[in-house]
Amino acid sequence: MAEPIADVCLVGTGAVGGILAKELGSAGLKVIAFERGASLTLEDYAVRDAIRFITRSALADWARHDAVTFCNLPSERAVPRFTTINAVGGQMLHWTGQAARFMPGDFKVFTREIDSGVAERAKADLTGYEISDWPIDYDDLEPYYERFEWEFDVSGGGGNPFAGQRKRGYPLPPLRRSAKMELFDAGCKKLGYHTYESGAGICRNPIANLFVVGASVLPTLMGLPGHGYDLRAFLPYGGIHHAPA
Repeated sequence: MAEPIADVCLVGTGAVGGILAKELGSAGLKVIAFERGASLTLEDYAVRDAIRFITRSALADWARHDAVTFCNLPSERAVPRFTTINAVGGQMLHWTGQAARFMPGDFKVFTREIDSGVAERAKADLTGYEISDWPIDYDDLEPYYERFEWEFDVSGGGGNPFAGQRKRGYPLPPLRRSAKMELFDAGCKKLGYHTYESGAGICRNPIANLFVVGASVLPTLMGLPGHGYDLRAFLPYGGIHHAPA
């Protein structure tokens, strides 16, 4: 019988795999993670080509050779999803940094929207959907929201009157507002609407922002080899990149 190579084997190094590798490795377990894709470098993000990566995304290597399809309902025809990429970091490489918490009412959709008659009065077509309340509520997840925000250095200012109670503020202040955000805020106030600063998984630190992908690299950085984490990144068209622990 072959000797075991690790205590834990992870398949995929995205949001879940990267964090698990870091947590399990830091706890003293020997972890090996396999990724169906390359381990990207800073130079891979240097290209600024909207035609190549947005308009003609269907021609990208991962779209042509590792196509992923998606549909909302079994009756729908699946269509390609070009934003899915196989690489170390997974879909977190496309993460825009939005880090908003669910509101307390989001856990009781059936009670608040269906059983109350709101959906019926709104003539919402829910054919084919099975809707129920979550078996847990906001208070159950609040400690985990907090831990995520402080592990990922989430920026934010709060101010949402419908948000659940927080036991701790954001680790970083809100991001600097752009001109468009200032115009939007002024327009909302003229109409009597309330705006607030949502959580953003983007560091304000200018050194950290040298990473073009910002917080999107965190799943990879949190699980860097050296914490009992052995990464095997399988290159798209043959070969293995081995980063030993």
